[in-house]
Amino acid sequence: MPHNTLNSVTIDQVEQEITADSRYLRFSPAIETAFERETAAERVRNLILSAAVALALYDGFLINDWVTMRDVFPALAFARLCIFTPLLVILLVSVSPRWSAHLRESLSATVAVLAVSLPTVIMVFSTSPHKLSYQYGSLLIMTFATVIQRQRFRYGGTATLTILVVQSVTTYLSGAFTAETYIANVVFFVTATILLLLAAYLLEHADRRSYLFALRGRLLQT
Repeated sequence: MPHNTLNSVTIDQVEQEITADSRYLRFSPAIETAFERETAAERVRNLILSAAVALALYDGFLINDWVTMRDVFPALAFARLCIFTPLLVILLVSVSPRWSAHLRESLSATVAVLAVSLPTVIMVFSTSPHKLSYQYGSLLIMTFATVIQRQRFRYGGTATLTILVVQSVTTYLSGAFTAETYIANVVFFVTATILLLLAAYLLEHADRRSYLFALRGRLLQT
């Protein structure tokens, strides 16, 4: 633990946070600063690793693009390879533990929304009869952002809700659904979103509790 954390945080402050149970996913200013400072490097490493793997999988979905929506494949390939991929690569080589948590998490959430928006907007203009099955890729990105990348709840939650809106609007505009199947699809995605938001909340809550107990243990040793 960095020495300046020991100088800026007291055992009483930590005990108070443990009692408060961190239910709002926000510590007092001194502990919040220490939490972000001490977890930033690992957080950035995890973001880079998970995003790099996800990028390979995301571009691999060009196979699905070709199979299901061949009529708009050039636009999908351009969106994935010439817009999304270069943007994410630039972010991956630029991100640093020195970035503020707000900037880091905001960009991570924005990337998730963009990953869904680019192909689903193009899907609207496809006349393929197979595009009905295409939209479930959005659920994979929602799961990736909340459970695998574990974006901070406020940011990942905002991204997930935004993706839900994008998903609902673009599938409606695509004309691929009857009224009944569209309602069933929306109910499915709303349910999935609620479960993912709950998972994201519980994961961050557990991370913060673990940090508090580790911090208390180290302070007691001084």
